[in-house]
Amino acid sequence: MEKHHGSHHQLIVQLFNHFIQGTFLFIDKDTIFTDQLKKTVLSNAFSNPYLMHGVLAFSARHMSTQTSPERSRYYLNQSTKLQTWAVSNFNPAPPEPSQDNCVALFLFSSLLCIHGLTDIALLDLDPEPFFIRFGHYFGLQRGVRTIIGDHWSRFEGSEIQNLLQWCELATMKKGQGSDCDSIRRLVAQSTDLSPEAVEACHLAIEQVQCVLDECIPHQPVPVHCVYLTLAWPLLVPEKMVDLLVLRRPAALIILAYYGAILELCRDLWMVGHAGKNIVHAIKVYLGPTWASWLRWPCDAVGIETP
Repeated sequence: MEKHHGSHHQLIVQLFNHFIQGTFLFIDKDTIFTDQLKKTVLSNAFSNPYLMHGVLAFSARHMSTQTSPERSRYYLNQSTKLQTWAVSNFNPAPPEPSQDNCVALFLFSSLLCIHGLTDIALLDLDPEPFFIRFGHYFGLQRGVRTIIGDHWSRFEGSEIQNLLQWCELATMKKGQGSDCDSIRRLVAQSTDLSPEAVEACHLAIEQVQCVLDECIPHQPVPVHCVYLTLAWPLLVPEKMVDLLVLRRPAALIILAYYGAILELCRDLWMVGHAGKNIVHAIKVYLGPTWASWLRWPCDAVGIETP
């Protein structure tokens, strides 16, 4: 028993140190933001055990990508155990909301979303399980959105206020380029979409175009564009999420365009080939009838089209 506790303690220390010393939280080049975010996470984790377990689970998940297949399975198993404990002890609606516990809620929910994105990167390419898992991922993002909306005033003056304000401003930008003209036309001529749905689709498209506007072929993706890409599921309107859950073709094709910009971030460990997997699953699901509308995202991720 003592040996078991000792080995468990060693694992916890290892995972904690890996989180502190690693530069894997988001983007290596953006050290100022990463370091500040890490400090914010840790300061809140010490007073919120579910967040600490989430941090350790996140660390274990990253370590699973850095080792042999055998050790990878071990760290994946530990990550699952830690996250299971965290989720079972996580209360998304604290009886007495405060700035501290609301920030912790946001941080923990965000870590869950990154876990979800990593899962998508590892999925096989069969559409049905893919869409089920992706629906779960968007459900996590919806949870983050709810926390932000319900407790917006409590984030004022907090360590994450600037991040949330940046997200809010990002939703107001309009794309300038023509990369998304095809999907814009599809949405405009779709007679089965309500005015609310059309507006939601156009807003989601503009977020994709804004990223493409600032990306130069064969050059590293600008850091702020990476953040905008990762935040896209959080920034799109609620109606857009509903359309995706219903698997409406126009919404799925917009999601394929998102997959194309996500593929630009494939060097991030939590992204991998999630973008290409998204495009492939949508191409298979929609079939040849919609192939012409998917030509741009397929070309962007290297998938052949008829």
